[in-house]
Amino acid sequence: MPRDPIQSLQSLQRQLPAMARRAMERTMQEAEAQGQRTTAFQNQTGRLRRSIRGGIVAATQDIVIGALSAGDEDAQPGRAGWETPSAEYGPMIELGTSLRAPRPFVRPTILQIAGQNILGRAVREEFKRFSP
Repeated sequence: MPRDPIQSLQSLQRQLPAMARRAMERTMQEAEAQGQRTTAFQNQTGRLRRSIRGGIVAATQDIVIGALSAGDEDAQPGRAGWETPSAEYGPMIELGTSLRAPRPFVRPTILQIAGQNILGRAVREEFKRFSP
C-alpha cells in the first residue's frame, strides 16, 4: 500500500541531514584522494602529501561544511590517522612567500571537484537510495 505523501515528506525531512552528511563525506574523500595525487609540488619527504585531508568540519540540521586542508593538524580534530607528521609549510607552498612563487594545490583540487560535480552526483545517489 502506498504511503501517505505527508508521511513521505516527513520521512525525507528527517533523513535529509544524514543524506547531506553522507554526500559531503563522499565528496571530501574524493577531494582528499585527488589532492594527494597532485603534481603541483615536488614531493620530497611525503609529509605534505600525507597531510592533505578532506572531511566535514561543521554540521547542523541545516548545513554541512566540508574542507580540504594541508599541513594543519588542528583542521580536523579527532580524525583517525590525523596524527601523521604535520607539514606546517603547507600554506607556504599553497600561497607562496616573498622568496618563492605560490604553487597552489588545495584550491585547484577543490575547483576540480566542483567542476566534476562530485557533490551533485553524491546527492543524487542519496536520493536514489531514499526510502520513506
